[in-house]
Amino acid sequence: MDSDQPQTTAQNNSTRPAFGAQLGTKAFLVIVSSRQFGLLRVLGEGAETIGRGKECQVRLEDPTVSTEHCRVSTHPDKGYVIEDCGSTNGTLVNGRRTEGSVELSYGDRISLGSTIVRFYIEEVPDRPPR
Repeated sequence: MDSDQPQTTAQNNSTRPAFGAQLGTKAFLVIVSSRQFGLLRVLGEGAETIGRGKECQVRLEDPTVSTEHCRVSTHPDKGYVIEDCGSTNGTLVNGRRTEGSVELSYGDRISLGSTIVRFYIEEVPDRPPR
């Protein structure tokens, strides 16, 4: 398991973080490699484009990333999904090349050229029993 991979409950592909914490509705991306290490982007409603282009909401300073590389968007039934925008080097989620739209889960590892990004969903504090 990657050292930056969060521990998950029951299954390796769980959409919940460790210790059974509840997830909220807001999501964010964190760059975990490259010169932009630590850059955080809170995702808004609708679609956000990732790439080198000036019009992209998430701009990456990586020559191996296409001008408009991929798009992350909300889907009414699936939560957040990612799809490649015809990039030269493709978009990988957890080491698998995406085809069409792919549902994202807590902690997913997204590879875009030489840049690695993690997808997270906000955690809601546990409420103590009454």
